[in-house]
This record gives sequence, C-alpha cells and structure tokens, in this order.
Amino acid sequence: MASRTPKDTLDALFETPKTLKIELAPVFTPGLSSDSTKTLVRLLKDNHERFHIFFNELGFRNHASHHLLAIYALGAPSELLETAYKSHTDYQRAAFDSPGDITESNWRTHVGDERYYRAYLKFFSNAALSRGVGATLEKYIFSTSANWVEAVQDEKKQPQMLNRFFSGVLHPLIHAGHGLEFGSLGMVVEGIAMTCVTQTDFDELVPRSTFIGGQASTFSSLRSMLSLSSKPANSTHAFTIAARMLKDPDLASGSACAAPRNFKAEDEGVLPLREVLEKRGESIRKYAAGWTVNANNKEEVREKIDELFFFVILLYGVSGLQGENKFKADFFMMHFVTTSIFLPAYLEALSPTSQSVLLRTYFASVLSIWVARGRPALPIAEFYAQTSPTLTAPGPVPTPDSSALTTDALAPNAWLPVLQSTLLHPNEHLTKVQRTLAHLAKLYGDWPAGMWADTELEGAENLDGTLFVRVAGLTMKRLGWLREGEAMGEWDYTGFWEHK
Repeated sequence: MASRTPKDTLDALFETPKTLKIELAPVFTPGLSSDSTKTLVRLLKDNHERFHIFFNELGFRNHASHHLLAIYALGAPSELLETAYKSHTDYQRAAFDSPGDITESNWRTHVGDERYYRAYLKFFSNAALSRGVGATLEKYIFSTSANWVEAVQDEKKQPQMLNRFFSGVLHPLIHAGHGLEFGSLGMVVEGIAMTCVTQTDFDELVPRSTFIGGQASTFSSLRSMLSLSSKPANSTHAFTIAARMLKDPDLASGSACAAPRNFKAEDEGVLPLREVLEKRGESIRKYAAGWTVNANNKEEVREKIDELFFFVILLYGVSGLQGENKFKADFFMMHFVTTSIFLPAYLEALSPTSQSVLLRTYFASVLSIWVARGRPALPIAEFYAQTSPTLTAPGPVPTPDSSALTTDALAPNAWLPVLQSTLLHPNEHLTKVQRTLAHLAKLYGDWPAGMWADTELEGAENLDGTLFVRVAGLTMKRLGWLREGEAMGEWDYTGFWEHK
C-alpha cells in the first residue's frame, strides 16, 4: 500500500475544475451541479491515491480520470460519475511506494522504470506547486537538460522527455492535457510522472540534434526564427504533405513495414511503429519538417491549429471508410482525435519556442503512426458520398404532436442523440472522441466546402464543417448505440495493410 499524500497537497492538486477562457478551448455542456463537481473531485483524488498509472505489466494506461472528466464536461450527474469510475477500478493495479525518492539531482536516472512512478508523483507535485504548470512543463519536458545531457554518452540513458511525452500512443500528452484544460494540477503532475516511466517510441523523430548541436540544433534554429521575424514561414500544408506521402512507394505498407500476423490488442506487433521508424524514420522526418509554425505570429498559429484539427479527423475518419466496407474505427488513429482537443491549452501554457516544438513533434508523430497503420488512403469524395450530416438514433421514435414545427426531422440537432448515447457508453475512448468531435463542430460547423481546395490532396475541396458529425455518426454506429438498445461494438485493431 502506498503512502498517502498530505491532505493540503491533495486539495491543491485537485481543485474545482474550470474551463479555460481562451479561444478554441472547449466549454462545459449544461448539466453540471455542485454535487457532480464534488463527486468528480473526490474520485480524482481517490484515483490519484489508490492506483498506479499502468493497470498491467504491459504498461497499459489507467484511463479512469479521462473518463470522469469527459463525461463531467458533457453534464454527467454524480450517479453516472460513480458508475463510470467503478467500471475502471475493478482492474486497476494498486499504487505502491517507490524503491527510493526522486530528487532534482537524480530524477533523470530512473526514467523508464515504472517502480518510481509514485516517487515521481511526489517530486513533480512539489515542483508544480512551487513553479506553476507552465514553468514545470518547460523545465522537465521541453528544456535541453530534460532531453539530452552532453556528458552522457550512452543514448539509452538519456532522459529524452519530449520523446517520452509523445510515446505510448500519445498518452502522456493526453493525460497532462486533461490537467491543462480542466485546471487540474494533479492531472498535469500525473502526466509528467507518466512521461518519466514511459519507454521511448520516437527516437528517429526526436534525435540528439533536436537539442544539441549548436546553431544547427532544432531548438537553436527555432529560437533564431522566432527572434528574427513574426512573418509566416514557407510551410507546406499538412494535406499536401499527406498527398505526397500517399504517392511515395517507400511508405507503402509492404515497404515501410510488414503486416502484423495477428491483431490482438495486447500484441505489440499490432502497431509496428518501431519497424517503420527504423526503416523510414528519416523520410517521415523530412516530410514533417516541411510543416512549420512561427508561434510569435498568433494568426499563423490559429491557421495551423485549424489545419491540424481537420487533418487528424481526416486521418481517423475518412481513412476509416474504404470502399463499400464497414467503417474501421482504428484504435490507434483514434488517439489523434482525443489528443487534438488539448492543443489550445498547451499553447496557452508554453513559450513560443516550445509551442512550435510541441506542434511540429505532434505532427511528425501523427504521420508516423498513420504510416504504421498501413498508410490508409484518404478518399474524401467517396466519404462524402457515403455519409450524411443528419443522424437518427436507432430504436423507438417519438410521435410528435400535430402542432410541432415539423414531423420530418425528429432529431433536428444530430449532436443531441449522439451525446446522450455517448454519456451512457462504457468505453471511455468513445466519450473522448465524441466530445472532441462535438467541440470541433462548434468551432467549424459553418465552414463551407472549398476552404482547403488549394492543397494537393485529392478531394480536399469537398471538406466542410459537416465532417465532424459525419465521423461521429460512423463512430457511434461502430461502437454501438447502447442507450438505444444496440449491442456493444469495438475499436478496430486490424489496420489497413494489404494482405496477400
């Protein structure tokens, strides 16, 4: 049994959640109450104290807090919060004390060792409470000293915190992102501690030269760019980069990686990211390098965020509908969606240099995972032809009174049945996906087709603000409208490889 966190510290780590008062940040759906808020805070504290961040020996992450925060933001009452939490606690690993303390002098020494998670929690709690969130992220994730130490020759012993932050299918980034969005210092601390005990996945994307190498390092180049000018850089659009990658035979599934032989979730081979990066990491890094952002130029940053939001939904949603086959709700690319909602919160917390590094590393990571899933095509025109922005939930339908404005559109706002059903679904990933899609629909629902017509991606001229509700409908159908009586569906692990 792990030692308890002092009450005053725990209270400071988990205060009442609040929304960020910044552009592009989500807002809470009506339905909150003082009772549900008290329940949420109590359960977040309980999770922090009782459980390890990994629920099994394979390093699968504890998602209980993600589920709680997502449904709270959608208006879940206390009883639903309690039920959702109970659905996770049955399989969690109990927290345990670490073999030793983590200090300023040794915190880099034990990275990658999950036994030190509890000690990292205590260390980063003290750091965040004294420094603040932004300064803590800058020092322990984005600084040169948090990533590469020149005196250490063995690269396996380097801290590589930025690499770890994006590893594990982006989970440390997601976890800390919840903390930034909801004003939960405890969630940020847990996310940084998770980063420390996560193995590195992106060695080829975040090499030594990112931080060390004098004026040639990525950080030095970014600092020079940001200090010299606020004018937009000559950046290649994300859609154009994807279009070029789709035409590159070296990135085809048979060339970039071999198709996995089985598709069990617990099999590491289901995401051959290591093979892809070892064989094609340099190529992917060069493609990603064409996408730049000058964080001193707020207009450019806004344009880049708009671009990323549409791009990640394309990769998950449009690629999932290939030909006449059923929609593949890809488990790994789904995390592109659940990560994206937190990007505005990160931009609010970080310096311009770190903002640029965050966005560029995120973009490169997304491209790499896309290739590792088989580099599926993006048939935009076909997607629009096969989907609809109007949704009707299955099951019994109401009989409107004759005085109703219309009897033809029983669900005039498609998002209301989607979110109602989402609240009762036990899969926390579905909740996060649909909350993100609903938020993006608020931001971009009125965007007309043609906004992206000047890119090289075929069919991009068709993209409009209905993209998000179309993807939400496909996702709901794949995972199941449980509230309405459908059976439970599941995420897809089979990828998009060409099997012979």
